[in-house]
Amino acid sequence: MIETEKDSLGESIYYEDARPIKCTVIEAEPEAMQRFRYETMNDDVLTVIASLDEMPLDNNDESLNSADLQRIEYKLNLTLELVSQLFAQQFSLPEPVDLRLNAERLAWKSEVLQPENALVSISLYLNDRYPKPIQLFGHTVTSTESEFQNHVILLPMKLAVQDKLDKFIFRQHRRFIAHRRRGI
Repeated sequence: MIETEKDSLGESIYYEDARPIKCTVIEAEPEAMQRFRYETMNDDVLTVIASLDEMPLDNNDESLNSADLQRIEYKLNLTLELVSQLFAQQFSLPEPVDLRLNAERLAWKSEVLQPENALVSISLYLNDRYPKPIQLFGHTVTSTESEFQNHVILLPMKLAVQDKLDKFIFRQHRRFIAHRRRGI
């Protein structure tokens, strides 16, 4: 049993939200080829989410091309929104739960407690507009000083995937702070 002295997720840059999550206890870590496939899928998902989160630059370009590009981008975003709603209707996603994610740990609220020191596979849906999960693996741990019932220390990922996940967490954390400062 590993107990944390303090909720280590609360003292770093983290992403906190209510997101669909599915946690499954597994017997062994994925084999090398399976792990490679998961990491490739995670890389793809995080790349798409990053592109969806890109903020347009205000370049005050009043040219016809700029206006046309904005209309096309709006139409593509609308199409993506409709397709993601259809996808969500066709496939039942797990119910969103409150969670906190940083580079090393994931914690979430749930009535179902995961067994202590278990190896788990986690499907985490990070974006409503792109309802495809990233697949994380880790070991459950106990934390007595936390509002979250389930805690997982994540297994190391390929550096490129870890970097994209870190950037996602950082962007979301900065947005949260900016909204809080503006009183939104």
